[in-house]
Amino acid sequence: MWKSKFLLFSLCLGAVSCTGKPSEQTVTVSEASASPTSTSQAGTSQVEAGSAVSTSVPTTSAPVTSAPTTSAPATASGMAGHDHGAGGPDLTGLQGEAFDRAFLSMMVAHHQGAVEMSRPALNSEDLQVRGWAEAIVMAQEREIEQMTALLEPLGGLDEAAAAPMRAEMQNMAGHTGHAANPDRAFVEAMLPHHQSAVDMAQLAEGRSQNADVLALAQDIVATQQREMAEFRDYLAQ
Repeated sequence: MWKSKFLLFSLCLGAVSCTGKPSEQTVTVSEASASPTSTSQAGTSQVEAGSAVSTSVPTTSAPVTSAPTTSAPATASGMAGHDHGAGGPDLTGLQGEAFDRAFLSMMVAHHQGAVEMSRPALNSEDLQVRGWAEAIVMAQEREIEQMTALLEPLGGLDEAAAAPMRAEMQNMAGHTGHAANPDRAFVEAMLPHHQSAVDMAQLAEGRSQNADVLALAQDIVATQQREMAEFRDYLAQ
């Protein structure tokens, strides 16, 4: 009887032990099988979270605009024509002593230009050209002295009137200095030079009340018109 109870007790202990062990294994396996699922879900959540964070930001480039280029209007500068003292004051609007001073100041610069243009021709082998050069230098240097004296009571040389004429004369002289035929270039240049002197001198009539200025102007017109006729004959050959 006692042995039977002991045997039954041992069997019960074995049953409990066996039952408990499989239960523990089941739980362990269940937990192990659940672990990958949880890991997979966590990984999926991380990927989804990463996808949500990783958003593409569109890049926009500012439009490139080119500033319009504007060119300043071109201005042509040239030497004024030989009319009534080009580049100086308008002699046609002057009367009396105002005319005399402006006229004489411009003519001094004009004559100085003629002298400078004529000096190289003093060495010309052409006797006619050399004769013109000598006559121009002699006559116009004498007239420069005369005009300088006439300017003294009028306030002296008006530099504002003389300077533009002086610049024009220097420009004319520069064009004849390197000519292939210096003699012909000299004569060709003296034609318009003389014409501008005649144009200015002819304005004295009716504007100047000074007898000496009027006499000088008349002499300039007569002398230079005669020389211009000779120049044309020479160039026509």
